[in-house]
Amino acid sequence: MSRLIDWRALVADKGALLVLLAAPLLYAFFYPLPYQQEQLLQLPVVVVDQDHSTESRQFTRWLNATPSLSVVTIVADTPSAVRAVAEGDAMAWVTLPSGFATALQRGETANVGVATQGTMVLTSSRIMRDLNDVAAAYGAAVKRAPDGHSSMASAPPVVMQAIPMYNPSEGYGSYVVPGVLVMLIQQSLWMGLALFAGWQRQQSQSLWHQRRGRYGLWLVGTGVAVLTTAFSFGFVMRYQGYPQQAQWLSLCLFGVLFAASCAASGLALARCFRTREQGMQWLLASAIPFFFFSGYPIPVENLPPVLQALRWAVPSTAGIDGFMTLNAIGGGLAEVRTSMGVLATILALSLLVLGWQGRGDAKSTA
Repeated sequence: MSRLIDWRALVADKGALLVLLAAPLLYAFFYPLPYQQEQLLQLPVVVVDQDHSTESRQFTRWLNATPSLSVVTIVADTPSAVRAVAEGDAMAWVTLPSGFATALQRGETANVGVATQGTMVLTSSRIMRDLNDVAAAYGAAVKRAPDGHSSMASAPPVVMQAIPMYNPSEGYGSYVVPGVLVMLIQQSLWMGLALFAGWQRQQSQSLWHQRRGRYGLWLVGTGVAVLTTAFSFGFVMRYQGYPQQAQWLSLCLFGVLFAASCAASGLALARCFRTREQGMQWLLASAIPFFFFSGYPIPVENLPPVLQALRWAVPSTAGIDGFMTLNAIGGGLAEVRTSMGVLATILALSLLVLGWQGRGDAKSTA
């Protein structure tokens, strides 16, 4: 009886099954967990109050009222603040110098010193941004009164309200996780297929040496990729609470094309590796470069012109672009036609490579 795939051999290869099925499901679920909170809250800050005035205490209360900041202690000198940061009790310190209140009462600029730990870029930038916002709001609210004392003025006449359209919470998880999920689907599929195909290629009595066997394995790989894609964008994104604006029919059609392209290109690459270990090593090492070259974590314009063109040879580039347009922005198939064209081209070329009967595939089955 004609067969497309040796199911017993596939099930017997526990290593390939683990990478094909278990890895993407586990990673898709556990990777977003550290970003579940989305917003950074209650970041510890030390205040160095050298003025000991009503105004300095009031400014400290404003800092502590900010949801992302938490004043853990108030000290009188900078060395104490430096020690608190070095011991991990705080991530930044704010210095209110002597003469802070006097400058405010005279209508002069009151300088406030800020120093952050700096080793955690996202945290430090968030602290600096919120401290600047507090300083600007406090400065706008303080008004010199006729008696020389400061008083709280009414709300400023012009207030700017920023609305992030496609990431309402401005969370890091909503930004990075969807793109990483696409890379997890591609790389786990590629590595799993490379493991199984590498072992099959070394067997003389293997369906890998026939076109129908390779196409059969492509169908299996496509099915696995459809499953992991549905799990990632149908369950994980919803479970983690990330924004979803997708038209589900468009998302499903694009997901099937992406899955078929990943499976075909993965098997085409597997023909380049003599052993299963070789494929695993190369594909594992390529995950991070492919992610950065996709133009998702860094602007495409910052890439060399050659990489700007070559990045489209990897399905994840078009996959990330398409899934972001469909899922985050709420576009339709018309908006992702370029990405779909790229995936269709990769699919067609990869299937041609799979159909090529090379010398290493010339062995026939019994």
